[in-house]
Amino acid sequence: MNTRRIERLEIEGLFGRFNYTINLGAEKGGLKILTAPNGYGKSTIIKIIDSFAHGKYDYFIQEKFKKIKFDLSESVSVDVVKNGGDVSIESDGKKVSLKRNINNRSRRVMSRRTPPYLRRIDSYLWRDERTEEVLDERDVLLRYADFFQDVEVPKNEEWLDEIRKSLSVLSISTNRLKSDSGWESRRLAERGMGSLRVDEIAEHIKNSIQKEIRRQFEKGRQLEASFPARLIEALSSSSGSTTVKSVKDAMDSVQEKEARFVGLGLAPETGSAGKIPSFVADSLKGAGVIVLRTYLDDILNKFKLLDGLAGRLEVFCRSINELLSFKSISTSADKGIVVRVSEKENEEVPLEFLSSGEQHLIVLVGELLFKAKENSLVLIDEPEISFHPEWQERFLGVLEDIQKVNAFSVLVSTHSPMLIGDRWDSVIELALQYGDARE
Repeated sequence: MNTRRIERLEIEGLFGRFNYTINLGAEKGGLKILTAPNGYGKSTIIKIIDSFAHGKYDYFIQEKFKKIKFDLSESVSVDVVKNGGDVSIESDGKKVSLKRNINNRSRRVMSRRTPPYLRRIDSYLWRDERTEEVLDERDVLLRYADFFQDVEVPKNEEWLDEIRKSLSVLSISTNRLKSDSGWESRRLAERGMGSLRVDEIAEHIKNSIQKEIRRQFEKGRQLEASFPARLIEALSSSSGSTTVKSVKDAMDSVQEKEARFVGLGLAPETGSAGKIPSFVADSLKGAGVIVLRTYLDDILNKFKLLDGLAGRLEVFCRSINELLSFKSISTSADKGIVVRVSEKENEEVPLEFLSSGEQHLIVLVGELLFKAKENSLVLIDEPEISFHPEWQERFLGVLEDIQKVNAFSVLVSTHSPMLIGDRWDSVIELALQYGDARE
């Protein structure tokens, strides 16, 4: 299935007040920045896109709007329409009506769990501590539908499911430190580890490295099994193209790649090529040259398997180390991420001892490199959280470097002019669309 892109978003009547047009662009690998004062719906727009892309249709039941139009690539358009409390999703003459399912189950759940900002003040009354509004039971059930109620989508609506599955969207929320359902949270819990997202990133990197090492090992076994036959073929078909110089070049390449992979934790330091003195290569003739070149080519073929992950690990370490002070990170097959005090290279710093800003940075860079898919849309809500102004100024540069490795598009929501820097041509100012000319 081809991946479709969300190219344009039109929102009518958001919060009963705002009409917005969000042009995300048809090009791949782009950057758009949402900015506005508090209350204009920056984070809500992020949630709207995320909810649509992941089939979380209950969100549209609780949110206040009139109509949301998604223009997708391949000339596909989808409308989400709200009429009173009813919501329908429509596209190309097809329509799905969403039904609220407020039942006894919802009320049982409600007795055990409510949003953290709701406080029960009576048997059937709650207060929203954000607004001081007092709500009765039905108000709570309707307004906070995603906590208590199921939204029924008619079965066999394959067209809607096909559209949803064709979208590749990754949402990185403001809650980036604690994990509740990430990549490896269950496995980490089973091992008695914490619930920090930075732990998940480390675990993911460790598993990725170990997987590639296993692949390399299996490739090595295959090459070893076929080595005699390939060597005989090389000896019988050689036309003098295998020279001492080509052997030396291969030796240099092996040493260079080995040093690179050892530094990333992708390979043990064996010194395979370094064990062969240069003068030995100079003295080789005839069959000896062919044997050595075949051996070195096998090592290089195994190393090719590591190139993709190595590129991501290099960007990961470089991006973070450029911003860290007094610390440096590296990757390893045993721990995934290793943090050391710069002045004392042997002194490791546990991940949970890092500052919130340092953890936010690692999680952001890690998810962008290892979780975002090519041609996907990445949503980042307030990346500046816990970032020093210098980090804010440099973050989009880091993001652009990552996009060179993972060709995804990005929609960022931010309050920070320092983060925007000189990229105002990428900015969508919601206040201007509303007609608010405040400075």
